[in-house]
Amino acid sequence: MSLSALEGKDADKAFLSERLANNKKLVGELNQTIEDFGNFFSPDRERQEFSMLDAVDGTTALFASMLLGVNLDVSGEHVKVIAYKREFQQVLSNLLKNAIEQHKVKRTVDPFIKVIVTTRDNVVMLTVEDNAGGIDESVMQSLFEAYTSTKSMNGTGLGLYISKIIIEDHLSGTIEAKNTKLGAKFTITFPVKP
Repeated sequence: MSLSALEGKDADKAFLSERLANNKKLVGELNQTIEDFGNFFSPDRERQEFSMLDAVDGTTALFASMLLGVNLDVSGEHVKVIAYKREFQQVLSNLLKNAIEQHKVKRTVDPFIKVIVTTRDNVVMLTVEDNAGGIDESVMQSLFEAYTSTKSMNGTGLGLYISKIIIEDHLSGTIEAKNTKLGAKFTITFPVKP
């Protein structure tokens, strides 16, 4: 067996090991999401203090393998909030997953996703923006309603609906969507402290 063939096997092994580690991480997160849904209306959830940028970084790390070929730009202020961290991350995961899927469907050239954290007057604002062509205007008005999907036959229409419930009812905030010249932009706002 040649040296180049052995090197190829080592590279494949490293690639597979990395994918396996990412998949294990994703399965762990999915298990936690299932548990979160089980506790969705539970009154004993506790708010915690956490860094928004750390929560964003932790969430985006789970999507590393899905983000191959997508330019992810995370920036903003280092602000700590008191909120339900896992629920916030669940909403962010949903927005990232939707953007990644739209890039694939639309075969975006030079795809990007920008996540920006800012604060003003004790309100934190997080924006998630992409260049995947935007949301069809026919669904924009009902985007956050149950069973409204931007994915034709492949979506349940529950992701953004649940995200809206989490942001409005659990984080005392707002979530909005609009189209930009290049794609979609979601804006989430909620108080730094409850």
